[in-house]
Amino acid sequence: MADWQAGDRVAVLSDAPYGGRRVDVTTVERVTATQVVLEGGHRFRRDTGREVGSARQGGYRLVAELRNLDDPQVRQLRAEQAVNALVRRIGNVHKGSDPAAPLDFIEAETARVRAHIEKLTEEG
Repeated sequence: MADWQAGDRVAVLSDAPYGGRRVDVTTVERVTATQVVLEGGHRFRRDTGREVGSARQGGYRLVAELRNLDDPQVRQLRAEQAVNALVRRIGNVHKGSDPAAPLDFIEAETARVRAHIEKLTEEG
């Protein structure tokens, strides 16, 4: 496992309650002899990176683990999340009386997400 320090930016890779995986980026608040404590109080074991305790939903255990931001699976999931968010934003664009009006917004948002994904790729 990585040797995380207070102030480090880290990724929490977790099971989503609806299926699939998700990534949240947060900051290490402090490190004890056996745990890494994140902003918000979530605790992870230093030796395994697994969350201390776990949530259950309908008998299903939601697993969360601490990862570095440059972890390939983290980069992939962050890119997928960015594209999914873009699709939701495009779906919420109001056309008004001019059906072509949202195109500038869509093009700008697509360029922003593309740059974000390219940056994630370069970090690896």
